[in-house]
Amino acid sequence: MKKNSILVALIGARMHYAVPTFLDKNSLLKFLYTDLYFNNSTINKIHKINPKIANKLSLRSNNEIEDKKIIPLSNFGLIYKIRKKLTKTFKLNLGVLWVWAGSNFNKKIISSLKRNNDLPEIIFGYNSASKELFQFAKENNIKTVLEQCSAPMIYENKIMSEEYLNFKDWEIDLFKNNLKSKKFIHREEEEWELADLIVVPSKYVKNALISSNVSESKIKIVPYGYNANLNNIKPNFIKKAKLNILFVGGLRLQKGIQYFYELSKKCSDQNFNFRAVGESYLNVNTIDHISKKLEIIGKVARDKMHEQYEWADILVVPSLSEGSATVIYESLSYGVPIICTKNSGSVIKDGEEGYIVEIRDVDTIIIKLKHLYNNQEKLTKLSENCLKTSLEYTVDNYGNKLISNIKNTFYKD
Repeated sequence: MKKNSILVALIGARMHYAVPTFLDKNSLLKFLYTDLYFNNSTINKIHKINPKIANKLSLRSNNEIEDKKIIPLSNFGLIYKIRKKLTKTFKLNLGVLWVWAGSNFNKKIISSLKRNNDLPEIIFGYNSASKELFQFAKENNIKTVLEQCSAPMIYENKIMSEEYLNFKDWEIDLFKNNLKSKKFIHREEEEWELADLIVVPSKYVKNALISSNVSESKIKIVPYGYNANLNNIKPNFIKKAKLNILFVGGLRLQKGIQYFYELSKKCSDQNFNFRAVGESYLNVNTIDHISKKLEIIGKVARDKMHEQYEWADILVVPSLSEGSATVIYESLSYGVPIICTKNSGSVIKDGEEGYIVEIRDVDTIIIKLKHLYNNQEKLTKLSENCLKTSLEYTVDNYGNKLISNIKNTFYKD
């Protein structure tokens, strides 16, 4: 593989630019095209005026990649930010927004590549934001890698349509409108066809793609990485009168907040405290209703999340569909055992770092919680296993496995 041969097209700062950062460390990054981005010089100038704003903008900055390799499409980024705000405010169709964003982002990158006449060997893109770019790649004999971050929308919609019927008054219409997103679904399908290699974070996503008629031969599992919080290791567990049970993620149906509430309701007279942390997409009446049984914290800044994991004895992830839930990697690194669904895309092993259950199976979660309450010494062993496992799923390991799969796919000889 030649040096500086891969172009990454990334809307947002996914995993704080983990893919382009790791490719650059290995002299493989040619360009990173992105939307809103602020170089270190700009961040430093803003910091002198308003440190709080500078800290927020630093989430769209990276001090490891050379500025000359980063091409921000700022005008597109600003328009996208405004449209996203309007979509959320007026509860419009997110799928329509994502199709517009992906298409326009791709077209601007293609225009830039044609102007500069400096093409890469490989284009690395993400689901729903790669179609036109991959079509351009095929016309120019460029190899394509797609990261499918989550299960296909057509697959998720089959699951979520039942939830919207059973809990129709729980959530604002923002995500329910995705059931109508036929253009988004077709866009994903075209990207799978155009991709030479599809990397996915979990077996769950792989199986979802196969059920959507994607060839298994082009799919490779590359679990995400998270740098372990070695300074926050939990001490040996001390028997407690009540165990603290934590939910982390957007308060919405797809994340399973309705089942976390059901769990808290069924265990309300027992030995557990329940807390939900995350931005709410629920209707006000729903929040008022569920807060009678569990503590609602709301959105917490990233640098404050350690306080939540330090409070928790067990993390419950009742998701209906994920790619591979980031909260599981975080929880592992804090030594907090996990009970999660099969559809959460987890890297844990059942009985080792916690337990894996079927979606919507609150009764089994209760059985596991009661077992751990009555055998609290087991939490110490589970916690130790979490910390060991977290060292297997670092950002470096993620990057190494990603590069290995790219090399094995395109450069076998």
